[in-house]
Amino acid sequence: MLRKLLARQNVAFDPSTLDPVYRAETKVPQILTIQGVLFALSSAVVLLRVYVRVFMLNGLSIDDYVMLSAALCSVGTMTTFVGETYHGLGRHFLAIDMEDFPTFGKYIFFNAIFLVTGISLVKISLGFFLLRVAQHSRWRKFIIFMIAFLVLFTLASLGTLIFQCLPVAAAWDMNLRPTAKCLTPNTYLHIGIFNSSVNIATDVIFATIPIPMFFKIQVKMRRKIILMVILGLGYFACGAAVAKLVLQTSFNKNKDPTWNTDYYTWNGVEFQVGILTTCLPTLRPLFKSLYDGSKAFTSRRSRSRPTNGYYMQDDSNLPLSSYGNNRASIIRDKYNVRVSARGSNVIGDDAGNDGDNWDRDTVNEYNLSDSSGRKGSARIMRTTEISVLSDANADARSLATSEGTSRLGPQRRATEQL
Repeated sequence: MLRKLLARQNVAFDPSTLDPVYRAETKVPQILTIQGVLFALSSAVVLLRVYVRVFMLNGLSIDDYVMLSAALCSVGTMTTFVGETYHGLGRHFLAIDMEDFPTFGKYIFFNAIFLVTGISLVKISLGFFLLRVAQHSRWRKFIIFMIAFLVLFTLASLGTLIFQCLPVAAAWDMNLRPTAKCLTPNTYLHIGIFNSSVNIATDVIFATIPIPMFFKIQVKMRRKIILMVILGLGYFACGAAVAKLVLQTSFNKNKDPTWNTDYYTWNGVEFQVGILTTCLPTLRPLFKSLYDGSKAFTSRRSRSRPTNGYYMQDDSNLPLSSYGNNRASIIRDKYNVRVSARGSNVIGDDAGNDGDNWDRDTVNEYNLSDSSGRKGSARIMRTTEISVLSDANADARSLATSEGTSRLGPQRRATEQL
């Protein structure tokens, strides 16, 4: 594009001489729709991630702060992308007024800074997330190495991007080009291709690490596969990065770079999809809570008998004086059920309860660390005490204990060995 800008600067050309239909053609609505939808989705999952951490778990951790920084870069990327469309992106190159090119180039310059920084921050956030989960895994040193490499690589990429021209303003102001010292377009393109290739490699690494890392965790195979699939969603970001690289290799041959916007579109898609796939695993506590809530609501509406040996009392067995009250409130007031569970390392049971939130507060419950060195039998003990108390049934009051507590039926203690 730089070569074309210089050629346009040296040749007097009036865009108003073009065919009005050709000059009015635009792809702005389509590209803004794609970027806007992905930006809204990525912003939503980041906000939900913060909600889960603050209100459902123990608060924000370092990986959350890094992801919030990436989200700020996402805002900057979307803002500059909109600015690009206002000054020429999505229109034919020859139809853009020369007065728009300095501002257009400035938006492209800062958009690239936000993209490079944001894409790296997403992977660094994922690295810190994996460090929290695998506190005693042999993968820990490798993840730390990858985080350090990404930090250094990002700084080097930003240095190349920012100081591609001296003075820096020559990167977007063509009037400064004749006296400025800049990288040639081919050199800059090759540096960009190298950086994109490194990004793809790191994407593949971070998408692949969870597979061997979580393969030996002490959960059922179904749960294990779900964990690996969720954390392997990063392959979608890899696909976007590959598509961008293919377009990037032929970018200098593009005869209408502001009209053929696929490269710019895939740049944004790679970033936003990376945020989505990295944040989705952290939302599992929220999804689990919603699922349990809907399941409890459905079970309350059901009149079927439970399978644990206790039966729902029908209205016909209640005192006549209670018929004026709400049935649900009668049963709630009539019986006071206390259930307590004691045990350790409860991973799952035969009923299919594989465990809940494997995030910050329950990492130890899922034992998300290498267990290959563990000796002895893996026995899991859980003790459950169930007390059904009543203060409304006259017959039950005759069974009151010496402390004055009314108890319907004996206290039951159930011990399970999984």
